[in-house]
Amino acid sequence: MDIRLFKTNVRLGIGAVLLMIFFGFYGTLLLSGMWNIFIFATLSFICLLMHEFAHVFIARAVGAKCENISVSFIGMASHIEGLTRSAWKTFFVAVVGPISSFLMAGISFAIYVFLAPAGDFADILVALVVFNLIIAVFNITPLFPLDGGRVAHAVFWAITKDKLKGMKMAVYLGRALIVVLMGYLTYDALSAPDGQIFNLLFPAVIAYILWVAGSRELLVESIGFNVGDRVYIFSDPEKGRYCDEAKGTVESILYRQNVGFIAVVKFDIFEKPKEVDVKNLKHLE
Repeated sequence: MDIRLFKTNVRLGIGAVLLMIFFGFYGTLLLSGMWNIFIFATLSFICLLMHEFAHVFIARAVGAKCENISVSFIGMASHIEGLTRSAWKTFFVAVVGPISSFLMAGISFAIYVFLAPAGDFADILVALVVFNLIIAVFNITPLFPLDGGRVAHAVFWAITKDKLKGMKMAVYLGRALIVVLMGYLTYDALSAPDGQIFNLLFPAVIAYILWVAGSRELLVESIGFNVGDRVYIFSDPEKGRYCDEAKGTVESILYRQNVGFIAVVKFDIFEKPKEVDVKNLKHLE
């Protein structure tokens, strides 16, 4: 199910339900009472959506496009097109997400301090401050493809004057941090007197998703480009790779085939690259 907000399709489905359940579970750590937890989960969902719309608004302000925001059990993602040629546009679009979360934490804290609410409302505000701070800090961490990783990519890109080299540096930095963080968490869990090895499950899942997602984007940047939610990669016999902004049309794919781009593969985040019969490209629209 999609809802249309600010000229953007927000894709809701089972992922949104699971995300709300996760926010509710987190709320049980900070609040009591089912009604309070439900309000907190709903407001947290809205805060995260506002975080994504911050990306969308700044992207449009710098000339990029965003028509879709997807919601999954691990969070939300805005699908932005048109940032392929500017490191600093990429930087501003990425950094505004954590800034918006810090701002929402500040607003919640200001309401708590200056209006001095009591009871359940005060508890919900405090929980929202904590939630938004966690989202901001987590996203500003340079783990590609999180916002912090994209900020690092933009900085490395600007320094090296090479988008692909900058992305490689950002991805490798993110991988190094994942290894260090998982090593620390593993050591901490094994060192605990009562054993906390199962506490590693959720961080391990997040680490795996970030590792795979970063590797996917690096592969796409190295030899391909996105068409909608699919990925088509063209190998140029002269340059060895081809990167471009796709407009989502089969005609653009066929054009690149006709001018000499030969090996076509298709994959998604959890699939290995596989060859696609170029004769059937017309059926892939």
